[in-house]
Amino acid sequence: MARCRACSAPIRFAQHVSTGKAHPVDEKPSTDGNLVLFHEGGVLKARHASLPADQMRPRHKSHFATCKHAEQFRRGR
Repeated sequence: MARCRACSAPIRFAQHVSTGKAHPVDEKPSTDGNLVLFHEGGVLKARHASLPADQMRPRHKSHFATCKHAEQFRRGR
């Protein structure tokens, strides 16, 4: 388990399917989360919960949404 360098919260890094980039995700599921995690080819991946099958999967939040210090890690757009 990894920890956020700014707030020390437990996080996981998952490859986001839409960008292919590593994305910090809160370790614990959240009832209002919008990401589902899954393994594909030995890689932890994340996608937005939009498929009917996703209704039964635990939801997670992006750590960018919950970390008070997220701005220091965001890259320019």
